[in-house]
Amino acid sequence: RKVSTDKILIVDDEERMCQSLSRLLSDLGYQTKAVFEPVTALKEMESDAYDLVLTDIKMPGLDGFELLKAAKKKDKDSVVVFMTGYGSLESAVKAISLGAYDYLLKPLEMEDLKLTIQRGLEKRKADLEKGKLLDELKNINATLQKKVRELDALYQAGKSISTTVELSKLLPTIL
Repeated sequence: RKVSTDKILIVDDEERMCQSLSRLLSDLGYQTKAVFEPVTALKEMESDAYDLVLTDIKMPGLDGFELLKAAKKKDKDSVVVFMTGYGSLESAVKAISLGAYDYLLKPLEMEDLKLTIQRGLEKRKADLEKGKLLDELKNINATLQKKVRELDALYQAGKSISTTVELSKLLPTIL
């Protein structure tokens, strides 16, 4: 079994479901934290970084949509997978439009769940890498723009030097 550094938060108001999923995903090598109260999940997301959140939609108090919004607010690249026993087209459309990665129906097919988690984590890694590369490109672009301005200033000074004969007029232009 390969140990992963990927951290998964499991949220379901059914304690047995949380424990089963936590055991299954831990056996697959993931670091898991299972909570069965959505308010606890919110606190957990605020205090720790998770690569993937696997959450039920219908829970007392806060629902999965609120958890999704909180996860995206903290980290726009967070991956949230919904699982529900009450699937509907309306809730599926809402989930995807709010940025959920996937929407699974209970009872969960374990192979589908494993594949969804694997692909979700791969997407997260790709998104984070893309963000890092974009930041590097922005920095390189800013450096290049600065160099172009410096070269343009030197070019303008050189042009002034070649066309000005009087030294007293040339010095202010160079400065």
